[in-house]
Amino acid sequence: MTNGTSVSRTPQHASPRPSTQVPVNASSRNDAAFKANSRVEVQPTKVEPPKKPVLSPAVVIPGLPSPSQRAEYEAFPEVDERVAAGADSTLAKRKREDAEPDHQAPAISFDQQEKADAASRNLESLFLEIFEAEDHLQSDTSGAVVSADASRYFISGNSGDREVPILASAVQTKLDLSLQRVIAIGRFHQIPAEQLNRVQKLCESAVSCVDGINISITDSSSDSDIGLGQRIGLAENGLQAAKTLLRIMTAGREEKELYSEDLLQSILNALRHIVDTCLVPVVEARSTGPESDIFEICSTEKKPLVTLLQVSGRVLRMLGDLIVRVDVAEGAITAVEFLCNRLIFVENAHSEKDAALGTQRFETVRRIAMDVLAKIFARHADQRPFIFDEILTSLEKLPVTRQSARQFKLTDGKPIQLVSALLMRLIQTSATHSSQAKRKQPNGSMLVDDATDDQSHSEADPTSPKKKPSSVAGDKTSNLDYETLLQEVGDLTRPLQDSAQNSAHYLVKFMVQRALTATKTGDQPYRNLLDIFTEDFISVLGSTDWPAAEVLLRSLLSNMVGLMENDKSGAPAKNMALDLMGLLGSGISDLQIYARQAVQTLDAKESELSVHLAQIAEDVIDEKAAAYIVGFNGPYRAVTEYLETRGSNDPQLQSARGYYLTQWARSARAVSAEDSDAEDEGSARDLMGNLRNMIIDPRWLEAEGG
Repeated sequence: MTNGTSVSRTPQHASPRPSTQVPVNASSRNDAAFKANSRVEVQPTKVEPPKKPVLSPAVVIPGLPSPSQRAEYEAFPEVDERVAAGADSTLAKRKREDAEPDHQAPAISFDQQEKADAASRNLESLFLEIFEAEDHLQSDTSGAVVSADASRYFISGNSGDREVPILASAVQTKLDLSLQRVIAIGRFHQIPAEQLNRVQKLCESAVSCVDGINISITDSSSDSDIGLGQRIGLAENGLQAAKTLLRIMTAGREEKELYSEDLLQSILNALRHIVDTCLVPVVEARSTGPESDIFEICSTEKKPLVTLLQVSGRVLRMLGDLIVRVDVAEGAITAVEFLCNRLIFVENAHSEKDAALGTQRFETVRRIAMDVLAKIFARHADQRPFIFDEILTSLEKLPVTRQSARQFKLTDGKPIQLVSALLMRLIQTSATHSSQAKRKQPNGSMLVDDATDDQSHSEADPTSPKKKPSSVAGDKTSNLDYETLLQEVGDLTRPLQDSAQNSAHYLVKFMVQRALTATKTGDQPYRNLLDIFTEDFISVLGSTDWPAAEVLLRSLLSNMVGLMENDKSGAPAKNMALDLMGLLGSGISDLQIYARQAVQTLDAKESELSVHLAQIAEDVIDEKAAAYIVGFNGPYRAVTEYLETRGSNDPQLQSARGYYLTQWARSARAVSAEDSDAEDEGSARDLMGNLRNMIIDPRWLEAEGG
């Protein structure tokens, strides 16, 4: 920057620039037309009164004089030297590596700085307006709003037996959006905690009022001061306030007073009230049958109900984020699990005409519930048995007709049961190393840190129980002892592999035992459900996104073989086993045919990796030994990188990637044990070191793997 003028600097690695020259003795053209066009003219447009004159400037760019020969240009070597050396700030481009080193955050541009300042000023101004309006409220026990200025910001609500002022819907929405912007730009830490605490108290009033709002569709015709649409609007306002509270509690502040169990409990009570008394009855209503009256009422109030459903989904998602980031009470975790379970097992309509709010709108909320439950499963290992039991005991609520059962659409368009997808994701999560740890905060709360930790590893190495493995650079990994690497990889992956297999066996055993006690025409649906689950797992058997389908089908096949070989098994049990084994055999055969066709149609000229993968696929199909399948540049690496590029922040894809890493490490250790006398021990040691680092640090391959 020179004299306030923005400049650029040429990078040092840029190619040499030609000498800076200007024409000295250039002759002029004799072409009169060219002379007429080689000047800049600004001519006002003639207009007739009484119209106001309007200027229309005409800009004409002159051409180069002729003849323009290179010999007629003058050189300035001193300027060229300054440009090449990067010393002249008026001519050189700014180098990115000179501006910020790799370990520093990039500088905020002037435009970004202005936007950040504006967002902070807007929030500060909004706080000031809200607080001034609150100060003008009547300070008696009624809490009624009497000031004209205050009435622009507050309305009256009922919390229990008392009347309380709550923020108006438009103000509440504006407050939440302003807070979201400030958090996104990284200025949230600058807000005084006293102001945030005051905002929380205002929002708590709106949330606490939700319990007292009658939003039951069946009671919509009862005596009430306001109509159903207005009551739904008040409930939505309470959820908007809940969003603001959760936004504050998940933004990373460390003040103890911002994390209140009472606030969290109020949010849970409000959301549960809305789900149980309004949303679930609406979703279960049909255009015909005993719920037809509810369906008609929902049709007239569809717009506010759809908005309430969408805001409920956002609050539920933020509750999941809170449980992942902050160590909350176990009762709150259990309450969220029950809420998710309630939404997952509500029977949605399979056609749009029978869905009061639309099938896909509710399926979106149902997927949010699945994501939240999976996050809790991954974050809190002690909750896993309870989550599995709640899912399994609720299976009988699922529809047994294939058309209404399969509402979860895969990326390729094929639908499966949402519960099928949930079970596979939980199995994959069981086999994924956790990189989230808890860090004790001075205020007593436990916030998630980026430090690496794994509960299953704490007892893996008795010689150093407190020492956690950490990833190291690729050039240092090969210096570690091979046996030590084998031991560490085994200690990392063995608990994960056992957890996934045990969970799969438990799920399959439960469903098989329930199916054995029922017939296809009986009252209990488990026999039909077992068929649907099996078909779902087979349909995704060749998908990279759902590797847990294989371990579930292997466990199912083992159970069926056991039934066939057991002399005490009755005819119904053996018939069921034969049916499912035939279904499995057909699915495996179809997958093999698909794999052969894919190999034949693969373009070998596309890349060396294509040729390599095609050869491996042919060997596996022909049941030939292919130890190189576990190589560092083999199919496991290809699929993990593929999943990473598709969604590094997608929990579902990350669970699949973690599962593949565990399987890769297990297979690689098995091959190492079989080929213990292999000459190339250095390559095996490098592979183990790379796998160790990839399991511990999901970003290691991108940074160091090459």
